[in-house]
Amino acid sequence: MEYRLWTLADQQRVKPISDNNIDKFTQLQLEVEYNDIVQYLGAEFYQELKRNLANYTDLMNGGTYLCNGVAYEFAGLKTMFCYLLYARYVRDSYIQDTFNGMVRHSGDNFTPLSSNELINQENRYKQIAGSIWDECLGYLRTLNLPYFPRPETRGLKIQAL
Repeated sequence: MEYRLWTLADQQRVKPISDNNIDKFTQLQLEVEYNDIVQYLGAEFYQELKRNLANYTDLMNGGTYLCNGVAYEFAGLKTMFCYLLYARYVRDSYIQDTFNGMVRHSGDNFTPLSSNELINQENRYKQIAGSIWDECLGYLRTLNLPYFPRPETRGLKIQAL
C-alpha cells in the first residue's frame, strides 16, 4: 500500500520549493521521513501513523484542542513535515551530481550563499519545525496513546554555533 504523510500540494501550500526542483520532492520526502520524522515520533508511533493515517486527521492537519479547560491551537504534523523538508531542501538544492562529481550550481548573475548562510537557513527551518512539534506534542499528550513515547523534549536539537 502506497501512503504519503504529506503531498507535494501540501508542501507547496506551506513552504514551497522551486518549480525547477519539483522532481526532488519525493526523494527529499523519503529522507525526511526516514531520518527526521522517526526521531520526532519514535519508530513505533511512526509505523502506527503510516498504518492508520486516516485515524489521525486532526493531528496531521492541526486544529484546536482543550487541555485543563484552555483551548490551544496547533498547526499539525503536515506543516511540521513541510518545514523539515524545506530545511533539507535548502541544504541540498544547490548541489548537483554530475559526471565530474558533486558540484554546487551557481547561475549567471547570482551570488551563491556561503556554507554558513545555508546552514543558518537550514537551522532556522528546523527550529520552526521544532516549535510546531511542541504544539503537536501538546495535542498528542491529550490523546493518551499507549504507543506514543511521550518525549519531554524535541526529537532534534539545534545547538548554537
